[in-house]
Amino acid sequence: MKKRILSALTAAAATIVSASAFDVKIDNIYYNIINGEYLEVTSAEPYPDKTFYPQYGIPPAKKTITRYRDDYAINDYSGDIIVPNSVEVETLGKRLEVRKIGHCAFFNAPNLESVTLPATIKKLGNKAFACSSIKRLDMGDTTVGAITDDMCYACKDLSEVILPESLIHIGESAFMTSGLKSITLPGKVRALICKTFAYTDLSEIKGLESVESYSYDCFQKTKLKQIIIYECIRNLSFNAFKDLEYLENVISMKTDPEDFDILSYYSMDSVFRNSNPDCTLWVPDESLELYKASSRWTSFFKDIRPMSQGLPQAAAPYSENIRYFDMTGRQVDEPTPGHLYITSDGRKIQF
Repeated sequence: MKKRILSALTAAAATIVSASAFDVKIDNIYYNIINGEYLEVTSAEPYPDKTFYPQYGIPPAKKTITRYRDDYAINDYSGDIIVPNSVEVETLGKRLEVRKIGHCAFFNAPNLESVTLPATIKKLGNKAFACSSIKRLDMGDTTVGAITDDMCYACKDLSEVILPESLIHIGESAFMTSGLKSITLPGKVRALICKTFAYTDLSEIKGLESVESYSYDCFQKTKLKQIIIYECIRNLSFNAFKDLEYLENVISMKTDPEDFDILSYYSMDSVFRNSNPDCTLWVPDESLELYKASSRWTSFFKDIRPMSQGLPQAAAPYSENIRYFDMTGRQVDEPTPGHLYITSDGRKIQF
């Protein structure tokens, strides 16, 4: 009797899989059952795993970047999607955790508003939200360690992303050509790789204090007005800050302007290629002459000034969430009243 029941369930499951690209649909969310152990959010349509454009990584002309792709089937996810942490699967007679967002799960959904993910999510598939109309993505409760390649590529309506504290890695072109204007990175992220935020409207980014490496084109053609180069940075790749026409200030906390990994340290002319040539470089007071004597820095920066002069000054209460640096660029545990400091978000403050 037990064998007959198992055979019936197996046959039913096989019928479901053969009829569609998903195993079950519950409360308007499509799932694949993985080894009978957990669920993966997927889509109703099987999307091919191929490059979006022949010139990978090079965005097409703006007029052809849409919020969805008309050369693929339309994904029918719409509105605000709240993914549950577990779902009762009747065909199996048990409740399974939702642990993964699959490859292209929300890809090409033109009516998608937002997606909120539960704490049980541990992994994201490539292009999970790419080319959709998503406006808000909340991953804050997940235990995701990596954002995959092209995750929010061409999400032109995207305005808010909440990242988890568990995040360590952000993949290639993860937010490229999206509508993202601001974002806060968690403290475990150590590197931004190629084209992470390229061709976005990004004008504010927080949480860079622990980032050690900027790969090529990671901020290309964004709207950043200010960049802080922290002491911990080891790698500045070519074109990392290319085409920043709105750039006004670059603040370097490094007391030694040559303190980079030799094989990855390019001249600043190649790092800031085609960016605003009139932007100002602010450096630790004691290192001013070292920067002025460095051909790597003077290849791009013509206006180099000490931190103690010129930066906008503001009075603000002490905050444990902000790091403070004295005028030599050294971090201090606690500011001393009456002294000037540069904050980790680029302000000059006197207590």
